[in-house]
Amino acid sequence: MRVLRLLGMVVVVAGALQAGDDVLRGRLKQEPGRPPVIQAADQKTYTVSGDEFTKAQMADPRLNGREMEMGGRFAGPGQFEAASLFTIRDGKRYEVTYWCEICHIRAHKPGRCV
Repeated sequence: MRVLRLLGMVVVVAGALQAGDDVLRGRLKQEPGRPPVIQAADQKTYTVSGDEFTKAQMADPRLNGREMEMGGRFAGPGQFEAASLFTIRDGKRYEVTYWCEICHIRAHKPGRCV
């Protein structure tokens, strides 16, 4: 298994999407005061929402401009509700994960867990 240090630890995953999930792939764009968007290869822009952990990951400035793949569902025109989030590097998909800097417990959003 190949491990890449990026945000703590990023690991290669296979098949982490749920059956029936829609998939959105493109570049994450973050602008202050605005919700995150994905610019897809067809130049369409999708506003992305999700749970607390997904929103925290998408707000991480280290992911801005990265190629991402999200599993979830299209919630309407130009809207995507993400349930899973991956970064793409060299054509491979990596799970975004974090480690608490205090207690070293794995977390799904940046920052301290306590």
